[in-house]
Amino acid sequence: HGKDVLNHKTAKLEQTKPKATNFLTWEEFERLFYYEFKPEESHLELTRDRFCFCFCCATSLRHSDMQILKKADFDDYDNPTSFSFVSKKTHDELTIFLNKYSKAIYQKYKDIPTKDGLMFPPKSNQKMNDNLKVIAEKLGFTRNITKMQFCGKDRIDETHRLCDIIGTHTARRTFVVHALEMGWSPQLVMTYTGHEDYDSM
Repeated sequence: HGKDVLNHKTAKLEQTKPKATNFLTWEEFERLFYYEFKPEESHLELTRDRFCFCFCCATSLRHSDMQILKKADFDDYDNPTSFSFVSKKTHDELTIFLNKYSKAIYQKYKDIPTKDGLMFPPKSNQKMNDNLKVIAEKLGFTRNITKMQFCGKDRIDETHRLCDIIGTHTARRTFVVHALEMGWSPQLVMTYTGHEDYDSM
């Protein structure tokens, strides 16, 4: 079949276009980070701090890695500058340096007893996502995000409010976007995120 194979014309397929990335603007991140929850909203405060979102936004952690992060992973109990761990998804050993946001959250939780020495009390990804949607609507994160993709030749546009589609992975995207905006090289960002190539990152 040599000549037939060489002369075969493959039909041109429509590539899926890049989707809109949902992430927090810097103003939204700081509004979330500094928001003071009421005493009866402690479950939302824990979600914010873990997600934080303010911790994940500041360190690039996946939810699955945050679930297994231990206090012993930090280089110094009282005044850490970094933590090292093995990623649950990729099995890569990563070292992540703390900034003022992640360090503040560490200090807030380091003396709270947890099972097996975990950094944060465990919470399911679904529960985190549910709580994040409540928090985002509460803080007015209602700007529209339009996702555009193709199914064959048909273009499909979907518009959603940020508060309706926010999730734990939004934190990781937030880290990447702002690290690049601040002038980090993609290679440096990938040492934090664990991505193996530029396209994935």
